[in-house]
Amino acid sequence: MSFQKAVKSVPAIAPSLRNGLQAMGANSRLVRPTDPRGCEGSIDLDDCYSKLQPQASRWDYAIGYKGKSYFVEVHPANGQVTEIIAKCTWLRSWLNAEGAPLAQIHGDGAFHWLSTAGVNIFSNGKARLAQNKIIVNSLKLS
Repeated sequence: MSFQKAVKSVPAIAPSLRNGLQAMGANSRLVRPTDPRGCEGSIDLDDCYSKLQPQASRWDYAIGYKGKSYFVEVHPANGQVTEIIAKCTWLRSWLNAEGAPLAQIHGDGAFHWLSTAGVNIFSNGKARLAQNKIIVNSLKLS
C-alpha cells in the first residue's frame, strides 16, 4: 500500500494530505531526502488532532517516502525527553488503532525527533529515548 492510499484510508487525516513536505511548512528545511521526487506526501498529525484531542500530547508529522511512512517530531532538544516520549506514546497508540495503515508501511521502525536548536540531552535521557526507538536529529530518506 502506498503512503497516499494509507492516508486516504484514515478519515481523520485524509483531507490533510499535502504534496511533498508541504505539511511541514518551514520545518521542511530539517528534512533532506536524497531523492525529492520520492516524497509521496506529508501530514501534520498535530494539526489533524488538535481539535479532536486538544489535551493530548500529539506527534507532529507523518511523511511518505518511496512507499514507506516516517514519523517526525520537530521540537527543541534541550531536555524535553519526557514530553517527547509522551508524544511518542500517543503516536504508538494511534498507529495501533486509526493509523494502522501507516503502521503497516512504517519505514525504519524508528521515530525521529528533529531539534530546532541544538541538542542537550543527558545520558539517562538518551537511554530512555533509545528504549522508545526515538532517534534525535537523524532522518535518512534514501
